[in-house]
Order: sequence, then C-alpha cells, then structure tokens
Amino acid sequence: MLRKNIVIVVEDNQNTWPTIEVAINEAAKNNNVAVTPDFKKDLQELGEIEVDSCENYVLMVLDLNLTNQQDSVQSTINGLVEMSKSLFIPAVIYSAYTDDISEKLKRNWHFFRVVNKSSAINNNLSKEISDLLGYRMALVNIEDEIRKQFRSISIETLDRVFQAKDQVEYGAVSAMMISRLVSYLTRRMDIMTGTDDIPAEAMIIYPPLQKDEMVPISMGDVLKDSEGKLWLVVSPTCDMAVKDDRGNARDPKIKNVLLMRCFTCPKDKEAYVGGTKPKLQDEKERTVALKVPSDVSDCGILVVHTKFYETRPYSDIKDWVRVLSVASPYAEDIKATVMRDIMRIGAPDTSPRREELISSFIKCSTVQ
Repeated sequence: MLRKNIVIVVEDNQNTWPTIEVAINEAAKNNNVAVTPDFKKDLQELGEIEVDSCENYVLMVLDLNLTNQQDSVQSTINGLVEMSKSLFIPAVIYSAYTDDISEKLKRNWHFFRVVNKSSAINNNLSKEISDLLGYRMALVNIEDEIRKQFRSISIETLDRVFQAKDQVEYGAVSAMMISRLVSYLTRRMDIMTGTDDIPAEAMIIYPPLQKDEMVPISMGDVLKDSEGKLWLVVSPTCDMAVKDDRGNARDPKIKNVLLMRCFTCPKDKEAYVGGTKPKLQDEKERTVALKVPSDVSDCGILVVHTKFYETRPYSDIKDWVRVLSVASPYAEDIKATVMRDIMRIGAPDTSPRREELISSFIKCSTVQ
C-alpha cells in the first residue's frame, strides 16, 4: 500500500495558499517524494486532528498570528509544545510576526524553522520546507522498514515456537524476537555504511536511553559523578542487572564496577581526531576518542583513557547521571582495548645501575 504523505498548512489568508503550495511542491521534488498539502484556516481545525491518525502527517506550515483568534500566537505555541510530547511533526513557522516566537517554544520544542513573510518568500520558504522534509522522510522510511521487518521476524519466531515439541516460555519468545531484530539492525547498519565507514555520530547514543528497571547501568554508559567527572562503565551489563528475566529483584552479581576516566577537550585534541571522524583507537596513548555533542564537551571530543581506571562500589554509582552511552559493538571494542592493557604481561623495569653492573659482569666474563 502506497503511503500518503500529508503536509498540514494552517493559514487563514487563502490568498497565500498558492505561494505555500508552490514551495511545498518544490521541496517535495528536491526530496524525490510525493506529498499532499492539507490546508486549514484556523487552530480549531488543527486541534481536531487525532494523534492516533497522524502517521501520514509529515510536516506543518503555519502562521502564528491567525486573525480573529484571541492570543493566537501564544495559543499556537502552547498547542505545538503539547503536541510534541506525543508526536513528531516538524513545522515551518511562516509569519510576519516571527519576533513573537516565545522562549517557551524554543526551550521545549526544537523541530521548527522560521520564515518571515516579508523576506524572499519563495526561496526561503521552499528551502526550509525541503530541509525539514528531508529529515522527516528519513525517519519515516527507517521507521517503516523496522516495523515491516519486526512484523516478519515476529511471524517467523512464532512459527518456530508453535512447531517446537516443548513449550517455550513467553519471556523467551520476546527475547528471541528482540535478539533477531537487533541482529537485523546490526547487519542493516553494516550494509548501509560499511563497517569501516560508520558515521561518528552513530558510535554514541545521545540523548541517552531511559534507565531500564532491570539494568539501570549498562556497559558503555558514560556517567557523571557528584563532582562532575565523567566515567565510562566497562563491567558487563549482565553482572549489573538488579532483576532476573522473570522480573524478580536480585542483587548485582558484582559489588564493584570497573570504570574508565573520560576527559573532555584535551589540549592536543587534533592528535585524537582526523578530519571529521574520530580515530577509534590510539595504541600509543592507549586512549579512545569519541565524537560527542557540544552539550557534553565544548570541543566535541570525549577521550577515554584506559590507564585511568578505578573500581567503585555499585551502590555508589547507581544514582550517577547517565550522560550518553557508547553504542554496540563500539562499547565492546573499547572494553577489549581496556582488558588487553590491564591483562598484558609486562617486563619489570630495570634500574640504570643494575644494567651497568650486568654489562660489567659480561665484559669481565668475556675477557677471562
């Protein structure tokens, strides 16, 4: 079934509709996607949209200052903020009153661009619609693909379960589905970008996922302690679970958690980053450099030092703030680097005096 992509337009001045429609069609052509404008004259019509039936809505274009509506600017802003809690539909705010965009909107809702009606209308409007439409369709396409694949995986898994001679527990069926979906997504990433060309942004999970009741802390989590220091969790996730697979509470298998100290903005940051992509490992310095958002590090780099490690009691770190997580399999790669360094067999240091004595002894033995 062919998906219908709808762009909602809320504009009370119908004379402006043709201009907006031209911009929408141009943006659709730029993104090679078919869209249908859905024009609405006021906020009441927008409010009648049911969230459950919004899968086909991909974008909004709206005027903030609709006539004949009391306090319409603030009403529109409040509606957008409320809607964004359960729905992702980016918006192009197309208005002559762009200065009225309140800090509340900027603080609570970021999926919008602003075009002033008094500016170069056609070019600016089409450009901003095209940009947001590109982001939105990328999300739509991958969401549709994952949903379709999960449906196929579920049918195949259940088919296997019903053929089995022994009954399979419900929890095990869920685990089988998740495991197969994760395996598919991992292969999908490899095929999409090539294992040697993964975008740096895909190596981390930011914003971090919500803490799981079963496993509040996972390997690869970057935690911030009470002093503001950052630490990477290296201990295995399964050893830190506080519930078993049946949901029963349990103590973590380990009392102490292995942590690697993380630093932001090293002076020699250029040594860790080449071009726009980070080097995953630097064997000489035994560090791992990750590209992170500026919210985490002003210079966009987080460096994990494998030589700076500590063990802390689980009870001490369980309430630390999760800043971000390193995605799999990169977290496992960092763990392997750490373990190789910790477990390596080293030769003892020899003092210069001892080396001098040994040399003298060899020399004397040779002469005799």
